Amino acid sequence: THFLLLRVGIFILVNSCLQPIYCDFAEGILTNVVTHFGQLYGNDMLIYNILGLVRLADETQRFGSLDNISSFPYENILQVVEEIDPEVHLPSETSDKENVLDWSQTLCFESCG
Repeated sequence: THFLLLRVGIFILVNSCLQPIYCDFAEGILTNVVTHFGQLYGNDMLIYNILGLVRLADETQRFGSLDNISSFPYENILQVVEEIDPEVHLPSETSDKENVLDWSQTLCFESCG
């Protein structure tokens, strides 16, 4: 039931129709998941990714459903970059990373229309 609660809470926050109505309910579910996570899997497994679940409801109230704030479009664009140039390596300097991000955003918006 623990995983099912996690699934329901995330499903509500991803769905743009359910999120505005049931956001508080999803927050309660995710808080419950985090509270019992340590008991089920051990406190040493309570890492920031799990603890961050509690904040998701607040973020969706500010920015809309999780699909609106997902980074998947930018992560998925890396596949396109690798197809164009298989030898590409992401730069390590911040300014170069920003250039790659700008380029990937442009490419993503052009391809997604």
